[in-house]
Amino acid sequence: PRDAESRRNDQRRDERNEGHVPPATRQSITSRPPGLCGNDREKWEATDSDVGHHEVPMKLRDIVDYKENGDPIYIEKPHKETAFSFDVELEAKELEPVEFAPLAPVEINVTQQYEATPPKNRPDGFNTALFVPDPQIGFRRDQDTGEYDPTHDRRALDIVLQVAAYLDPDDIIILGDWLDMTNWTKKYTQSQEFKETTNPALQEGQWWLKQLAMTCPDANKEYLLGNHEARVRDSLLNHYGQAYQVKPGGRLDAAPLMSMDAMLELEDIGYDVTDPYPHGEVWLNDFLKAIHGESAAKTVNRKIMEKHNVSVVQGHNHRIGMKSSTMQFRGNQQPIHGVTAGCLCRTDPGIVPAVSNRMDWQQGIVHAQYDPNGYDHNVSINRIHRGRCYFEGEVFEAQPQLENIQKDTDYGEMFNPVFDAMVAE
Repeated sequence: PRDAESRRNDQRRDERNEGHVPPATRQSITSRPPGLCGNDREKWEATDSDVGHHEVPMKLRDIVDYKENGDPIYIEKPHKETAFSFDVELEAKELEPVEFAPLAPVEINVTQQYEATPPKNRPDGFNTALFVPDPQIGFRRDQDTGEYDPTHDRRALDIVLQVAAYLDPDDIIILGDWLDMTNWTKKYTQSQEFKETTNPALQEGQWWLKQLAMTCPDANKEYLLGNHEARVRDSLLNHYGQAYQVKPGGRLDAAPLMSMDAMLELEDIGYDVTDPYPHGEVWLNDFLKAIHGESAAKTVNRKIMEKHNVSVVQGHNHRIGMKSSTMQFRGNQQPIHGVTAGCLCRTDPGIVPAVSNRMDWQQGIVHAQYDPNGYDHNVSINRIHRGRCYFEGEVFEAQPQLENIQKDTDYGEMFNPVFDAMVAE
């Protein structure tokens, strides 16, 4: 039987070596379905196919004898095998284009919610500054209902408005990362939940900025650009370089169309925008300044003091904390502080894209009294938790704002309230 099988194998090899493909073999190859190599047959169709073959040289060994110890003795002989290939030409089918809502400047009418009262307990000759950290305004869009679930905490943002009305500060410093812009970065896997969420984020982001500006119309308002705002810039540079720094009508004095200044209309609502991240900083006096943040490490408070040699208030790491040191000068001493202001985004697990499901984050707000013509200053941190803040002997409770946001914005009807405190009884 073995000799008969060998003869049949030799016959098949001879046929292939002569370029003949057995009909059964050709039929088994050409009958394969046109969806090949993982290509989607709904998107592609096969227009032509062909079976090819080529010879593959090899060496075969036959046993001719055995050694005394039992090991076989081989003889090598040249041999050729024919390998077959299947080629197919694919043509893309015409698909219906997917339409996305275009990015557009935000134009909303805002109903003012709070009004500043005369400032209390302000030292003579000193100014007051309010530092607003990282709300990371953005949304996850439910794929079944289309409802927008916020990554920001509206309770914490409402507390900021109430504290601003109470303090009536001379300066309001937005510490950056006002918008989350998750769908503009490749740092995290791009979930479908974040698609088409930029426009609603711009609308609600501007709603809160306008509320803050209307509450304290006389305050100097500064907007520090953070690493999340830089996601738009980096996306343009990496993928759409020709759109970077394009300005309306080519006017050199205008903000670029895809800048935060243009998309949030910051200049129109009274905010001065700093240099791009990480270069932006706001100086309040000779020994006090604000930055977005250069590090998210837990030890950043001491590091920023040692690097800048002045008091620094930053956001970025989403933790509240302060380290202090005393600078020694000839005939003088000056305490300085490294302050991290926390955040205003949601801290419940798995909501804001991060490196872990449960992050060591705290919500907070910082205010400072400072001598605008010197170096003296005092910095205070106040924690916000579950829509409540204890501030200079006062208790601030978050008030529902969802109904007002829904009324003032185009996307409001689809906004998820998330927390009961955000729905009016």
